[in-house]
Amino acid sequence: MLNGGSEYLYGYGYSTIAMPTTVQVSEETRKLLNGLKRELGLKSYDEVIKKLVKSKHGMPESLFGACKGSLPFRREREAEHEL
Repeated sequence: MLNGGSEYLYGYGYSTIAMPTTVQVSEETRKLLNGLKRELGLKSYDEVIKKLVKSKHGMPESLFGACKGSLPFRREREAEHEL
C-alpha cells in the first residue's frame, strides 16, 4: 500500500524488430550478390552482405578450433578431501 492506495508492479517485455532498409546497388552488383547467394547456399542478400563484411573484418563464423596447437583438456588429480 502506498498512501492508502494499492501499489502495482507491472512487468514489461520488449523485443527488437529489424526494419528493412533499401540499399541501392547497380545491376552488376545485384548479379554478383545473387551469384554469391546461390553459391554459398544463403537465403537472402542480407546474409551475403553480412558474410562479406565479417570476412573482410576477420570475424569468424565460429571460434571452434581457434586455439590451434593447444593441448587437449586434461583434468589434474586432486588430493583427497576429508569432510
